[in-house]
Amino acid sequence: MTCGFLRTKAVATRLALLSRRPASPTLLRRRLASACAASDRWEVVVGLEMHAQLNSRTKLFSDALTAYNDQPNWHVSAVDAAFPGALPHPNAECVGLAVRAALALDAAVQPRSTFDRKHYFYHDIPAGYQITQHYEPIARGGELQLSALDGLPYERSVRMVQLQIEQDTGKSMMDASGTQVAVDLNRAGMPLIEIVTQPDIRSSLEAGLVVRKLQAILRAVGASNGNMEEGSLRCDVNVSVRRPGGPFGTRCELKNLTSIRFLTAAIDAEVARQIKLLEAGGTLARETRGYDVSRKQTFSLRSKETAVDYRYMPDPDLPPVYLSPEYIKRERTQLAELPDAQKKRFMDTYGLTLEDCDTLLAEPGVSDYYVQVAEQQDPRVAFNWMTSELMGQLNVHNIRFSDNPVSPTQLQSVVSAVSSGQISGKIAKKVLAAMVKGDQRLADAIVDARGWAQIDDETVLNEVCRQLVAENAEKVAAVVGGNKRLFGWFVGQVMQQTKGKANPVLVNKLLRSLMGLTE
Repeated sequence: MTCGFLRTKAVATRLALLSRRPASPTLLRRRLASACAASDRWEVVVGLEMHAQLNSRTKLFSDALTAYNDQPNWHVSAVDAAFPGALPHPNAECVGLAVRAALALDAAVQPRSTFDRKHYFYHDIPAGYQITQHYEPIARGGELQLSALDGLPYERSVRMVQLQIEQDTGKSMMDASGTQVAVDLNRAGMPLIEIVTQPDIRSSLEAGLVVRKLQAILRAVGASNGNMEEGSLRCDVNVSVRRPGGPFGTRCELKNLTSIRFLTAAIDAEVARQIKLLEAGGTLARETRGYDVSRKQTFSLRSKETAVDYRYMPDPDLPPVYLSPEYIKRERTQLAELPDAQKKRFMDTYGLTLEDCDTLLAEPGVSDYYVQVAEQQDPRVAFNWMTSELMGQLNVHNIRFSDNPVSPTQLQSVVSAVSSGQISGKIAKKVLAAMVKGDQRLADAIVDARGWAQIDDETVLNEVCRQLVAENAEKVAAVVGGNKRLFGWFVGQVMQQTKGKANPVLVNKLLRSLMGLTE
């Protein structure tokens, strides 16, 4: 099944796939089939320009740190600020990271690449030009495949034009008065790769999935953390519509899209605008547009620049980058396992679902952490404790998984303590909460220190259960009469009276015996 002809109202129904927990494949197929059958009047054509910040400790052409969210203008060198006489020197680590990304995308790494100056004038670009690779990039070509492993019930091949290394600009901010512009150069000179696709994408859904898959690939090979909320991955989108089989239409560029959800919504809004204008007999201007989240509309920013406007020229201060065939071959052999292979391995080895795999690949480091926990525990139980309990508590405390204070060994100890009957699930959550707050001990040490050990004394628990049954004769009669849900109330009361320390298996057994219930 393929789908390229979409009615814009139908596109919005597909955005659930791009939430943290994607829609089921069955639901997705139903939505896509409905959208494809809805209209054959227009074809959506999308191309992406994606900028990913490389995981380098220092900037692309200086020794300034790439720290995120520090004080404004705290990490700025003479090169970043374009002081006269300050010369750039290439960061070899950034070249290696770019090569990894290119190989992961099956691009052809070039043995020779050069740097160029892209001229434009704005507050946050002190030199008046950006150093990039326009003419001879680090890699050409490449391809990204969307398939059922991405939640798509058909295959879509998205070709790459090129992958190039370039420096980031600074950040401009309007002050409170709205009359002056403040400039933060911490970001100036940050190492980026720009990945440009061919116009092979045919819906906002596919565009979102391309960005999500690129995130996973870059994280897998360690090239970038891909965090859009930090600006480590930013996307510009070229959108046009055409009659089926006709020539490409006039494209408009959408900029400043800060999340996959906004990216897909902006594409849908722009497609709707273009179709409405064309069907009314109007013409489209080639321009750069933004997206108003509150109004769910795109708006004009400026006319679209061309390569001539930027006056590209070779950078005289930077020599060419030469990569030997041996170096490229070595990098290829050392390439980390890619997301599609990871998903297949997790499903085969641990019995996880595709949705489970998407959860493990949603943030850097999550899948590696899971593998360590699952080594010693039931894979499904380990997954549930990690994703539901641990990640839930991290979210409550606004802690990124990359800053997770709970080691895999600690989480193993929690799961093991519950599985062995040492503690109840309720106590285990309290133990995990203590770990999230910084307690570095294993579960058994925390349980012993805080007196949270499970009560397994049958005499003690039998007395608690006997008294509870005696005081609630009417509820007991209801349970005996077939009200199974009310039985859970009795279990809950015992757990409450024992502060969650009672052995739940033993409690169930004792209550059933006292009520005369058969197994």
